[in-house]
Amino acid sequence: FPVTIRSPTALDRIGPTSLKIQIEKDVSDIALKYLFTINNAGTRNLLVQDVDAYLSKLTSFIDPTYTQVVCDETNGNVDNTNSLYITVTVKPIVSVDVFTVTVSLVV
Repeated sequence: FPVTIRSPTALDRIGPTSLKIQIEKDVSDIALKYLFTINNAGTRNLLVQDVDAYLSKLTSFIDPTYTQVVCDETNGNVDNTNSLYITVTVKPIVSVDVFTVTVSLVV
């Protein structure tokens, strides 16, 4: 039998795009419970732990070795401000792309 290789289509992007939208929504929901807490290192560490726990449930969709959650001074967080930023980088299993989701909470 001859082997045919199909060219990539737009349908190949639906899975990773849907995953990115879902992760952004869920991380926003997780971050909302920290909205009126003091923005310090302890709060940010708790938020990172919650997001890591959420991402660990998605191991059938994302590669856990390429997962990174950043919520510290490197992505704009400053102690005792009215804003909270979290950056989540993941690599879907069905894609070669790596995408980043940034969630910002500003009061």
